Amino acid sequence: MVSVIIRTVNRIELLQKAIESVISQHYRPIELVIVNDSDVETPTFLLEFAKKNLDDVIYCHNTWTHGRSHAANMGLDNVHGDYVMFLDEDDLIYPHHIEKLIHALEANRTFSVAYSGICVKTDSGELIKTMDAVWEPARLRVINYLPIHAVLFKRSIAKECRFDCTLDLMEDWDFWLQLAAKSNFYYAEGVSGTYNISNGLSGISTNRDMEKVRKSHSAILKKWLPSFNEQDLSDSILWLDTAMDHYQMDAARLKNELETSRLDYQEIDTLLKSKSWRVTRPLRITMKWVMLLKYALKNPSLIYRGMNEIRLLGFKKTLLKMENAFSKIEASADAHMQVLRVEDVFGMFLEKPFFYPLSVMAPIDILVPVYNGKEFLAPLFESIFAHTSLPYRLLVCDDKSSDVSVLPFLYEIQRTHPEVTMIVVENTHNLGFIQTVNTLATMTQNHFVLLNTDTEVPPHWIERLMYPIFEMDNIASTTPFTNAGTICSFPNYLEDNKIFEGMSVDTIDRAFQYVNFDKTAIEIPTGVGFCMGVNRDVAIAIGMFDTVFGKGYGEENDWCQRALEHGYKNLHVTNLFVYHKHGGSFSSTEKDALIRTNLLTLNTKHPTYDAQVQHLIAQDDLKTLREMVVYFLQSSHTHTVVIFDHHLGGGANDYIQERISKRITSGETICLIRYDFNATQNYIVELITPNNRIILKTKTLSELSGLLNRIELNEVFVNSLVSYPDIPNIINLILSIRHRTLAKLIVPIHDFFPLCPSYTLLNSTMTYCGVPHNLSQCDECMKNNRGEFKLYQSESNIAHWREIWDKLFEVTDTVLCFSHSSKEIFGKGYAKHLSKVDVVLHDISGRYSNIYTQESKNNEIRIGILGGINEAKGASVVKNLVDYIDKHGLNAKVILIGQISVPISSDSFRATGRYTKDELPRIVADERITQFLIPSVWPETFSYTTDEIMQMGYPLIVFDLGAPAERVKEYPLGKVIAIEDLYEVLFGS
Repeated sequence: MVSVIIRTVNRIELLQKAIESVISQHYRPIELVIVNDSDVETPTFLLEFAKKNLDDVIYCHNTWTHGRSHAANMGLDNVHGDYVMFLDEDDLIYPHHIEKLIHALEANRTFSVAYSGICVKTDSGELIKTMDAVWEPARLRVINYLPIHAVLFKRSIAKECRFDCTLDLMEDWDFWLQLAAKSNFYYAEGVSGTYNISNGLSGISTNRDMEKVRKSHSAILKKWLPSFNEQDLSDSILWLDTAMDHYQMDAARLKNELETSRLDYQEIDTLLKSKSWRVTRPLRITMKWVMLLKYALKNPSLIYRGMNEIRLLGFKKTLLKMENAFSKIEASADAHMQVLRVEDVFGMFLEKPFFYPLSVMAPIDILVPVYNGKEFLAPLFESIFAHTSLPYRLLVCDDKSSDVSVLPFLYEIQRTHPEVTMIVVENTHNLGFIQTVNTLATMTQNHFVLLNTDTEVPPHWIERLMYPIFEMDNIASTTPFTNAGTICSFPNYLEDNKIFEGMSVDTIDRAFQYVNFDKTAIEIPTGVGFCMGVNRDVAIAIGMFDTVFGKGYGEENDWCQRALEHGYKNLHVTNLFVYHKHGGSFSSTEKDALIRTNLLTLNTKHPTYDAQVQHLIAQDDLKTLREMVVYFLQSSHTHTVVIFDHHLGGGANDYIQERISKRITSGETICLIRYDFNATQNYIVELITPNNRIILKTKTLSELSGLLNRIELNEVFVNSLVSYPDIPNIINLILSIRHRTLAKLIVPIHDFFPLCPSYTLLNSTMTYCGVPHNLSQCDECMKNNRGEFKLYQSESNIAHWREIWDKLFEVTDTVLCFSHSSKEIFGKGYAKHLSKVDVVLHDISGRYSNIYTQESKNNEIRIGILGGINEAKGASVVKNLVDYIDKHGLNAKVILIGQISVPISSDSFRATGRYTKDELPRIVADERITQFLIPSVWPETFSYTTDEIMQMGYPLIVFDLGAPAERVKEYPLGKVIAIEDLYEVLFGS
């Protein structure tokens, strides 16, 4: 049980909203402890409201105000739950808040405290900021960054912890420091609550008294400083220093962007005054632009790119580009909104199978009408005898089978199983299915099951099928999943499927046993008669099957519709699978005729029946459930790999997409995880099988971990973690997967992220650092480096960084390098793991033919640059090269086939823009390239463009760095040079 303590000074409207937010929680049970620290009684209606909707409510009232700390302690003294959290009356928690934190602690049992993100708003609803930061003990020693309702903790850890009554501000910070001395805090990512700053009294409130803040801060530091050791103080000072660096860096960047914006002021001013601007103003203020702005505000990298586009293209062209691209952004956002959350899928499944205990006063009757089909009888009865764990009777009727061996066979089964109460009835002439069932129904003594002969049942089937009828109100019929059962069919809806992948019924049902019946069972217009639980009381009240349906088809639909009309429900039981061979008792011609006739009768009796069925089919509420069960079954019977990758584009993404295609072709099952840094800040999970793809999203590692724990994995492939927000915890997640599954772990080296957050190994001067042995150099570089990687990572202690990664490499089976130079550089950071390295060159041979000719008009040097060129890929090299050509009036031109991140305006430079692989040879030929340059200034692990240029047969210059140099050394038309020798090699000067 969770105890929620609300401290109130009797602001009734606020208190009511806080209580409502507790009642809205998905998690139960909850005990609410209200501590009224005012001289006015809390209204009775509020207390009654809380008691009606929660498991327990405890009300504590001070007759005069004692203060916030005293109220908190009074709440602690009165709680009974295993877990405790505070919620002040002016704050709110979202419905999944407690559930998320409980799940985080239960999944990470070494932690006793968990916290979530909180958004800070004014009372008018304006978002001020989001407090959603990773756990940093050093930071907590300096400032409080955890709102009081963000945190949930085990009551056992807080037994000796008290709120300091000498503090009337920041008392929660002091309490967190007490808890932090006993346990680290687990950071459960994502916002799940609101802090109202205009009403708040804490140190982050807008109405705070700064003198009171200073005194409280000073009192807490004075209290705690003696308990901090030298390392604690050092870490905290370092955190302050790093934070200051970030603030200064942000200020400098904003200043530079402001200066750049001023350059375009005249152009902007002209545009704003133009007629076209005024005419189109209504369009610009539509929700599309609001959405775009929201995207930009949430993503620093988009703002960075936008400013860069303005520098490159000017304001008007950038605006046009944004307008042209927005339809794609909007489509992407719409698609994202349709993606299911991992949390939603979680709710469909249990951590382990659970069967509701069902005790019956009399045996459950199982009705089996038999007409021929002798080949089905032995498997049917064997499955019933082996797998029925509740008291039951078998009521079997042979409907004068034309196969005379059927009846003796039934008596033989009865004779050889004396432990089972089995009653065999003989029809003296063939009555048909309906009358046979009606005859058996008159013999029942309890609720019963109608079971076809061409079925097989799994273990614990009857308690799952019959639980709703015995324990729920107004249930007429229940039907399980099956392979051939129209609206209850699996895996393909409405189809007669063969049993999935040839698996046994027990194997398939084991997957369904994990389905959460309470959250997935749905009402259906009709049960399906192959295996249908029947409420005997309903059968007595409305009669059994209507004989107007003759020999059969439509009779159970009619019965279920009549039950609906009498206020009963028909349930699809989602945690049970029963095999239906669909042998059939009629010829196909006779069957078709019966269906046509009886369907007309059914729709005449129940005019809305067809509309009900069509609505059910259109909704298809169990589509995701079916797909997830298919995935779980596939993953347990094929080679299944989880792949961690970034979502930034580029070579690493191309590489893994090619590998996924090959894996799928070979029948593997994939779980692809990518962190969407640029748009949604979600972990995007793709569950891929040869025939299907399910896309899920989550903001929390705890939910991601829970999903992965449900999948049987054979391999973990860590393609790239660049841009992931919490590297220590994502690596811990990978380690836990490895420990749980013993799956093979492979880590490819597409860049040098494991060695340094600056994954290109470019230092603060934008040159290759060489991986120094002296790590203090690295730490200094991290403080001063302004590389783009700072958008993703703030780590500045390289020893700590490598310690985190070393844990991963300790259990890694194979480290994949795509060049020998990459292996050598990897060894500078992880020499002890070099024995695990396999060097496997990318093979893109045959992509292009040799098209090089030595023709050149006027002896002009036309230098080709290929690809998307950023700083690491040599943007400054290209710009300086163009400047050199212009300065010296050289007969040369730089042709960029691709894009570049810096503005270059010169007649000596031309950029063709993006291209497809198929277009490349034509573009190269049209531009009359005489030689290519790979201007990359970092030691690339592999260079697709290098290989492509060599395949086309062109002369090629690369710098003596990384994989390009390694490849070009063996190329007859290649030159490997030092960066400083570029102009001499190109121009002889």
